[in-house]
This record gives sequence, C-alpha cells and structure tokens, in this order.
Amino acid sequence: MFRPSLRRVRVPALLAALLALALTVSPAAKAQTFTGSVNADTNSISASPAGPGLTFTPTLVDTGLDVVAGDRITGTATGTWVISGNDPITDANGQIGRTAGPWWVSSLLGQISDSGPYQYHAGGATPEDVEARTFFLGSSFDLIAGSTGRLYLAFNDTDYGNNEGSVNVSLAVTSATVPEPSAGALALLCLLPLLLCRAAVRSRASSR
Repeated sequence: MFRPSLRRVRVPALLAALLALALTVSPAAKAQTFTGSVNADTNSISASPAGPGLTFTPTLVDTGLDVVAGDRITGTATGTWVISGNDPITDANGQIGRTAGPWWVSSLLGQISDSGPYQYHAGGATPEDVEARTFFLGSSFDLIAGSTGRLYLAFNDTDYGNNEGSVNVSLAVTSATVPEPSAGALALLCLLPLLLCRAAVRSRASSR
C-alpha cells in the first residue's frame, strides 16, 4: 500500500507557516498622535481684532504632525466655547446654521499646509489661500488627508478678542504607506528557494 512521505507533506507546510509568521510580525504602520487644547480666542482662524487695544495676535495650534496625502486622521474634541457673549455656547461642531467662510461658526477646524499656517486677515493670505488648506473637524472625525504638510488646528471665527472657552483634542494620524516587511521576513524569502530545493531532494531520496 502507498504511504505518503511525512517529509513530503510536513516540510513545505512548515516553511509556509514560518513565512506566514515572519510576514505577520512585520512592523505595522505607527500612528502619530496629538493631545492638546484649542482656545477660542488665541487660536482663532481670523486675525482680525474685534476692537482696539488687544495685546495679542491669534495663532493656529501646531500639532507637530506632518501628514501625507492619503493618511487617515481620526479623533475627538471635548469641551465648549462661544464666539461672543451674545451667541450660544457650542461644542466643537459649532453653531449650526451660521457660517464663517464655508464652515459653521465656532467649529473646530483642521488645516494642512507645507508653508506655515494660514489665517484670514494675516500675512497677505487671501480667503482662497485659507479655504484651500482648511477643513471641518468638529467633535468627532475620521477622514483622509487630501494634501501633504503640517497639521494645524483652529477655532472658526470672524474676529478675535471676544471669544471664550476651549476644547481638548485627541487625534491620531495613521500612515497610508504599506509597511515594509521585517528583516526576518526578507531573510526567509531569500532562503525559501534553497530550503524548498533541499526539501524536494530529501523527499525524492526517501521515496526510493
């Protein structure tokens, strides 16, 4: 009666299992993270003062994260703020129904720029310059970056100096780049033809 060689069955299966393990333990794409606060007044998207005598100029929050087009941006924002004393207090989703630029007033915005942050009424930036780089985030977000550059955060506003409150933001940027195989996986791939050849030779010898 014909009995299949154990080596003929087990050796290729073992090599396949080892290769799968090596590829499985390849390093995964590592997420960049940011946790911080966005202030309604000092981090306004508008550099136009609400009145005279203000002693500061708002700046966008620099997350320190460099984003590549195609990366995934996820996160949440908690807290409340208000654009002026006569307006309703809102969360990071903003004042629904009232806009400043293309987005709701008092909403949390993101901006990706490879040439520094852009604000309305600052540095000669046009509204088109600002809006081409800026996007709505709100209180919960999961989106794909449409451009490459540094990620900034801002409060959507018409003028600064009369805003109050802040939100706490926690976000992650996950690379869209496929991770490279580990050194172990590459070494096993190089040795695989030799190991398979030796296994075949042994199988033939055992079957004679």
